[in-house]
Amino acid sequence: NTKYIELLAERFNIPLDAKETTPFKTPKTRLYPGEITGESVVGLREQQAYRAGVGSINWLATTNRPDLSFAVSQLSRYISAPTPTHVMALQHVLRYVVATRAQAITYHRDPVICPAIRTAESPETVERNQLCGFCDADFANDVATRKSHTGYAFLLNHAAVDWKSSQQRLVASSSTESEYLALSHCVKTAQYLRHILAFVDLPQAAPTPIFEDNAACICLCNSDSHESRVKHLDIHLHNAREHVARGTIALHYVTTACQAADFLTKAVANALMARPMAILFGSAISAWDNGTKDMKRPEQRFLVPFAPLGSRAAPEAGAR
Repeated sequence: NTKYIELLAERFNIPLDAKETTPFKTPKTRLYPGEITGESVVGLREQQAYRAGVGSINWLATTNRPDLSFAVSQLSRYISAPTPTHVMALQHVLRYVVATRAQAITYHRDPVICPAIRTAESPETVERNQLCGFCDADFANDVATRKSHTGYAFLLNHAAVDWKSSQQRLVASSSTESEYLALSHCVKTAQYLRHILAFVDLPQAAPTPIFEDNAACICLCNSDSHESRVKHLDIHLHNAREHVARGTIALHYVTTACQAADFLTKAVANALMARPMAILFGSAISAWDNGTKDMKRPEQRFLVPFAPLGSRAAPEAGAR
């Protein structure tokens, strides 16, 4: 992996001492087509270099670098007609890749949640060989189509084994609906991974925990009292509710600051990216925080405990 990135640096003339700490230069960075910005398409040689660069990063994003998934999903939309802004964004991503070439996914034998920070409400841990997932969505982040963005990741033994960052096909009418759509696809992947683990003699006896930062979405899956609010959705999108009822999936609330899938849906600052990166890569936050002060407290160097909303009583119909 390191050798491959060094070859990329040589091919695209990126210095090995690059210092970029995030895939995008500024938080909430969004790329737009030339028709909106008024920019012209770059020359043929630049177009070829742009396609080659995006393809090279895409290989990393799909194999061992989940932090590049959102950047690839943005850059790949303009493969056919890149503008100078898109080329500059690609160059920044390449410098970030070179600057973090030493980072690698590391799997551990110890439980995911540190026993020192368990709470009375959540005394259990994610055990060894137990699958768990994080799911998030960014509502209407595409200005042109107003479509939302889905991001989810699954961990096994303290590091990521599967992840995805993609634009939703439907236009959600609320943030809760966009989270519900993302969770539907996340649950499908969870079922697929459970089957694979069972095939390799690692059956998942307990429900697979999925961490979600939208309480309304969790309530929709744990109760059918809000049926009238989601009746316009396709039937197949309600599979998350079915699997929660079966007991194969358990939804747990996690704060947005500790949502490991947050950077799969949007460009975030380094201070907000350090903890999710440490969770997915199975590394210490110190490897990603770049000296950020709010990451120095010992209790924030581990995955924070979750609040199992699924164990709470479901709200009554009509309750606010």
